[in-house]
Amino acid sequence: MIWRVTLSAIQWDDGKGEYDVRSLPKTLRYIVHSAPTRDAAIEYAMSDASDEYGSLIEGCQSVAERE
Repeated sequence: MIWRVTLSAIQWDDGKGEYDVRSLPKTLRYIVHSAPTRDAAIEYAMSDASDEYGSLIEGCQSVAERE
């Protein structure tokens, strides 16, 4: 199943103040091409965001809609 995922109000992990995450985006949108469930699509999007920006996500609000 294809999902359109929006991650908003992203809180990036700053490593207890070791990393400057102020310039990282607060909202991201991803298309997840192969996820069986809404929750899986959100997890895949969060993983893609972490890989893309080199920082883990501590928390965010998320919306996933089927395409």
